[in-house]
Amino acid sequence: MLILDTNHSWIFVVADDENHDTYADYFIKQLKENHIDVGVEGLSSSQNEITSTQKQHAKNENALSIKKFFGHDALSEFLNNQLERKPNIVVLIGPSPKNLPIAKKAHTLNIPVIYFIPPQICTLNKSKINALKKYCTHIICLYNFETQLFKEHGIDAVTTAHPLFETVIASEQYENGQIAIHPGFKQSEINMCLPTILNAIERIKAVHPQCTFSIIVAKPRLKSVIQRCLLDHPDLKCDLIEHNIQDHLKQCHLAIVINNSMTVPLTLMTTPMIVVHRESWFSKVLSTKINKVKHFALPNRIANKTIVPELLQDKMHANQISKHALKLLENPKNTQSVIRLLENIRKNLSKVHEKPLPTLIKSLLS
Repeated sequence: MLILDTNHSWIFVVADDENHDTYADYFIKQLKENHIDVGVEGLSSSQNEITSTQKQHAKNENALSIKKFFGHDALSEFLNNQLERKPNIVVLIGPSPKNLPIAKKAHTLNIPVIYFIPPQICTLNKSKINALKKYCTHIICLYNFETQLFKEHGIDAVTTAHPLFETVIASEQYENGQIAIHPGFKQSEINMCLPTILNAIERIKAVHPQCTFSIIVAKPRLKSVIQRCLLDHPDLKCDLIEHNIQDHLKQCHLAIVINNSMTVPLTLMTTPMIVVHRESWFSKVLSTKINKVKHFALPNRIANKTIVPELLQDKMHANQISKHALKLLENPKNTQSVIRLLENIRKNLSKVHEKPLPTLIKSLLS
């Protein structure tokens, strides 16, 4: 753990959902590019080492130290100790349920809190919405529709230019009949959804045997989980993609994706997709809240209309997945129509140029 000079300003960053490490890197990069002289310590659930972007930043006197915890008590003790050391600012990244209690603790210690990528407001009850309003000094969203929803609830929020624009390039062409499956980042997601998707792939293969199939291995430890699912389909050939994932997805005719966070990179690549999801723990309360939202998949929510199919919970069946896939495979006009709509979303997202993080950090440090 990096110990900073107590006379030096420092920021405590919490990005303990591994899907948000990219955004933690983005935050560190913003500090470096804007020459903000501040120390940074951070918490991540997925890493013991700092990433390449953070290492580059650490060449200066500013450095990000990341700790990983497996026990709840150790994590709680670490968080309390860090906050008691009174960082100048706390930055929370992502919708982790741990973040609101951290914001509350920071608020009691008079530490300003910036919440970058807050929870979707449709999933929050009134008390949590009030907590966000009370404990967070600033809220920064990735999409204008989210910012507007927060403002409708009396919470001041701003939209930032999407960090993925710097790394995700739109596809120039696709390979006809190439289908990728992105089964998510968690073993539970894979076990719950991949068998149904593989059944759908068998149906597609029966109609179009020339199609090729691949499965994205988001993390090395998930490879064996995917391979176990494939044991029930000995005649189905699926390439496992562990490297150059973005380049591979850009070449695909379509992708079947489980985790909603992957829909934005696919949108920026302009790769057509089918969004599926099922969770055994999906509570009736959360289900009811999400069902009140017109759209679930992020590209549909951004456009405020259905662009990509959403097959959630009881609607996620092999025949429905194959039905939507065949519509794209058998009619090039359908594929091109979806690509144009995704291009429009990418274009609209590109219109947001503001990067409020550095400005807010400077104002809070002054």
